[in-house]
Amino acid sequence: KVDSIEEAISCNRRDLEDQLRNKVAAVCNEMNNIYHAALQGTVYLGCWCMDELKPSNRDPNCHAESVREVVLRRHEELSRR
Repeated sequence: KVDSIEEAISCNRRDLEDQLRNKVAAVCNEMNNIYHAALQGTVYLGCWCMDELKPSNRDPNCHAESVREVVLRRHEELSRR
């Protein structure tokens, strides 16, 4: 349990990065699915904190933004090859 949305997002981001670093199959597979879907067209990521609790949908502090950052970083890595 955490005290704020910001803390929940921070913990989520850290957990996501840890799971990817440790190659947790379910997480890696889902991130790959999102990545490949994005290559085919627009992908809409949503999160309850963005929809309900944030005053602006432009606020980068959201669970969905954590996923978006990972997908974009992966795209940049693969583009450099």
